[in-house]
Amino acid sequence: MPGVFISYRREDCPGHAGRLFDRLRARFGTDSVFIDVAGIEAGVDFVDALEKAVGSCDVLLAIIGREWVTSADRKGRRRLDDPGDFLRLEILTALKRNVRVIPVLVEDAPMPSAEVLPDDLAPLTRRQAVELRDTRWDADVEALIALLAKLRQDGYSSTPPRPPDVRMPAPPAPNESMRAPADRFERTPIPPNRSTSPQTARWSIGAVLLLALAVVAAGLAPKYVPKLLGISSSGQARAAQARRPPAVPDVVDRARADAQRASATVPPAPTTPEATVPARESVTVPRVVGQKLERGSTVLRQAGLSVETTVTSTARGVAAWEIVSQTPSPGARVEPGTRVRLVYARPMRTLPNVVGDSLEDAVATLKASGFEPQTRPRSTNDAALQQVLSQVPPGGSDQEQGAVVVLEYAVAAKITVPNVVGLDLTSAQKTIRSAGLIVRPRSETNSTAPAYQVVRQDPAAGSEVDKNTGIALFYAWDPSAADPSRR
Repeated sequence: MPGVFISYRREDCPGHAGRLFDRLRARFGTDSVFIDVAGIEAGVDFVDALEKAVGSCDVLLAIIGREWVTSADRKGRRRLDDPGDFLRLEILTALKRNVRVIPVLVEDAPMPSAEVLPDDLAPLTRRQAVELRDTRWDADVEALIALLAKLRQDGYSSTPPRPPDVRMPAPPAPNESMRAPADRFERTPIPPNRSTSPQTARWSIGAVLLLALAVVAAGLAPKYVPKLLGISSSGQARAAQARRPPAVPDVVDRARADAQRASATVPPAPTTPEATVPARESVTVPRVVGQKLERGSTVLRQAGLSVETTVTSTARGVAAWEIVSQTPSPGARVEPGTRVRLVYARPMRTLPNVVGDSLEDAVATLKASGFEPQTRPRSTNDAALQQVLSQVPPGGSDQEQGAVVVLEYAVAAKITVPNVVGLDLTSAQKTIRSAGLIVRPRSETNSTAPAYQVVRQDPAAGSEVDKNTGIALFYAWDPSAADPSRR
């Protein structure tokens, strides 16, 4: 299966993609590099082949040229906004599989920003790009080949290797002779540089016991010392009373009283004024009118502002994707994070002139130029049938891609058949021919009409017929005279 998939748009930079494919194929072999025109056999489903190739590749090279972002279809809609666009599906499939996607910039194209890409393609802007310059093509391609060779050697890993799991050694087990004292005195750890001999442990335990006896003696001294010194029986009674353990409520009351006395002697803490949050500083809106959409969006973000979803507008004499207005206006003071609404110009194309062409040729020309033709017939006998008589908008004007162009073409006009009954045959023939009709004379015996006088016509006078329709003229025939219809 291919290790490297070359994704590119044919309307953008097919030449650069083909040159890169030839270099990579010479270095890694045909089976390791995939490109649509060379990797799909005749008769194979195009979509299935692309999905399989992307689904099995290890690295996807997204070739980005100057028209990569703005490339539009015949109706003027940007191709990247179409969910079924092949290039968009290729990159999305690679991103979802966590394939290493490398943007490759050619023709001095900048790296697209997230604002000009669909939301699902925004992660592409976080991928480090490489640049293939025309002036340093060989050196830049060799650097890319070296990178791919290293990735191939490392197994095309898209994430850095995981650091080894370093575990700290378990602490040594305590000395058996110290286990019981340690359990009794909260298992206090012994520093490793001190002696843990049994004799040292016994001295430590003895010191702790002497300290505990001293604390107990200090607590009982006020109770038993008066008795030893011959204090009165009342004092002894009070001492005996003191020997009884105090009830829990007495202890609580005594603690509450001690807390009250302590609070009465401690002065209140000085109060400090409440801290105030400083007001947010305003931001000056920079001027981005006249800049391309991508550059203007970057300037606004760097100023601490955000860009609202842009809308399109027809603008004569303005380059495609150029910002024509902004709200708030330049120089306004606003809070950080304020949204700035941008209006930019859609791509414009020159409308070809198809007046005088046949209707079939005119429709094909307009569709190939990215316009949508609509046709209307016009009855006339002054032009060839199916010839384009007019177009709206006129040829040579700048129009949006996908604009509707109305074409009027010639169809045969209906002709009213003139009345020639009663005329002599020669005059009747001239009248019929001048109306754009064809004469088909028919003789007829009629003793009551003068010789060679038209006595009947078909179609009848006043009928609506097409141009060059044949009109049969029936006239009286005199056998003794020559037939004027054969002159």
